[in-house]
Amino acid sequence: MSSMDMALNVARRKLAVGEEWRPCAWTWMPGNDMLMEGAVVPDIASGPRKGQPNWRKTTKGKRQKVVVTEAETAAETRRWEKETGKCAECMGTKEVFASWARGVGTKMKPCKACKGTGLAISTVICQKPFVVEVTMCNPLKGETDV
Repeated sequence: MSSMDMALNVARRKLAVGEEWRPCAWTWMPGNDMLMEGAVVPDIASGPRKGQPNWRKTTKGKRQKVVVTEAETAAETRRWEKETGKCAECMGTKEVFASWARGVGTKMKPCKACKGTGLAISTVICQKPFVVEVTMCNPLKGETDV
């Protein structure tokens, strides 16, 4: 999930509303915090905008505002990764957006966060055994201790 999706999860939890609550405005605040505004709205039933939110008919009260901090978004990202076991950067797909060009379309590249595994960063394990040798040198004596 993107950081915006994570912030939306935090906003819904803070407002004690379900997934029917939709954001309609975001305002960035100092420190990468966000003021999110939204409401529960029905979908348009017919016409060219069928299925899109009808912001003229808010239900269950009026628009609500909530502040979501950068720390809350980061905590939600860690919680989601722990719960799903997937990388939040690529959503477990192992790839992220690289570029787009007319005639070529979308190009993807391996996710750097999970190194292309699709697994949450905390669950990525060393795939090959390795040995680490630590050498400490005493500059005063010119000796090497192993």
